[in-house]
Amino acid sequence: MRRHSRYQEQSKNKLRFETISKLFSVATMTVATVVVVSVFVPQSPSATLEDVIVFEDRLSYRVNVVDPDQAIQDDSLCVNLSNQLENYQTLLPFGYTLGSFENLNKETWYFLEVLADKGFGYERLASQRIKTLPRDGGAITAVRPLSAIDNYLPFEVDVVYYNSQGTYTSFVLEYAPIYEEVFSGESSYSQEAQPPVYTSIPLMESPSTIVIEDIPSFDSKVLFRLIGNRTNAIADILDEVEVPLPFQLEAYAYVKQVSTRSVSVYAYRDFRLPEAIYTVDLLRGEWTVDTKKMPLPDPDAEQYETQPTVTFSGLLPDTEYGLRFNADYVNPQTLRTETSVFSEEVVTTLGTYTYEFSHTEDETTIEATITLIDPSHNFQQFFYEIYEEGAFYPYLNGQNGFLSPMDKTSTLVIPKPDYDSYRVVFGVRNEANYYEYDVIDTIDY
Repeated sequence: MRRHSRYQEQSKNKLRFETISKLFSVATMTVATVVVVSVFVPQSPSATLEDVIVFEDRLSYRVNVVDPDQAIQDDSLCVNLSNQLENYQTLLPFGYTLGSFENLNKETWYFLEVLADKGFGYERLASQRIKTLPRDGGAITAVRPLSAIDNYLPFEVDVVYYNSQGTYTSFVLEYAPIYEEVFSGESSYSQEAQPPVYTSIPLMESPSTIVIEDIPSFDSKVLFRLIGNRTNAIADILDEVEVPLPFQLEAYAYVKQVSTRSVSVYAYRDFRLPEAIYTVDLLRGEWTVDTKKMPLPDPDAEQYETQPTVTFSGLLPDTEYGLRFNADYVNPQTLRTETSVFSEEVVTTLGTYTYEFSHTEDETTIEATITLIDPSHNFQQFFYEIYEEGAFYPYLNGQNGFLSPMDKTSTLVIPKPDYDSYRVVFGVRNEANYYEYDVIDTIDY
């Protein structure tokens, strides 16, 4: 009996152990099935070596790099030229770039490559194997935009030519600015319909750096070409390159109203960047007090009505504030996200004031009177505006001044319009800064 009882007890214990083990196994499998790892894999950047021109002691290259998902780490994009005994490296910006390597060995093989680090070490984006060889010809080796002057963007252009075999009698650099109107990603420029008009600059020595100052900053690109003239009046195009002007954000911001405790602003967006996000920072000194996103215009409104305002309220009277307007957008040339401060303003809220306002009317006129107690002398005009129902601009407006800063009583007598429905707005305004005003009363008819 004892042996039988002990055997039964051992069987029960074994059964319990197996049951508990199965439960743990099921629980483990259940937990494993609910753990899901989501990994964002950025779009791979791309680079194109569009043109490599080789001479006996130098080479020039054109490379275009796009990185839409910002996969490349900062300051890691570069172009590298090497062989077993030499190695040269230059950092690259994103987008389209011209560059060159000089003082190379003659008749020597080199390996040209575009490198970048995406966080796991450098990898090759593009490459080409070349050999330096003596020959007559030339190349445009660099084009550098300088600081804009008025409405012009000067350029420095580096040019080199070779003529050891006497193939050419002279060399000329030509350039032609091109203006393109781009709507919805499509260009209206047609080179066949509007052939470029080139300006020529004779080249007297090699290498040369030419400064070109008459490129309008509103143009889209500049065409450059290097010409070699032969004795038989034949002109060879030795090199040509199309250089886009640096992308410039065309957005503008304005102050709409400054009052005692509020500031209202609006902005005109860059129509080429429909996905751009615009914000405005309110600053007091170096500190950012508030940031607001600027709303999108109403697509159904007329063009002059499509600039919605942003208002900062609850401000301190008679206090200086800064306004900083920002845009986050994808640069159409580099496809990288950029943040740009496109405008900055400084405003001072108005000092506190009090007023007494009254109006009377008959069948044809409205007479309104205001008396201000305005220690800061914010306002010098008492004004009115009459709007037809649904109108954006006033049908009629006018103003009257005050006799002196100490006697701020003014009266307006205005004719009633013939409209069935209209609105009359009364307010006070600073005559020097038009956006410093307050609406005192609005009467609807």
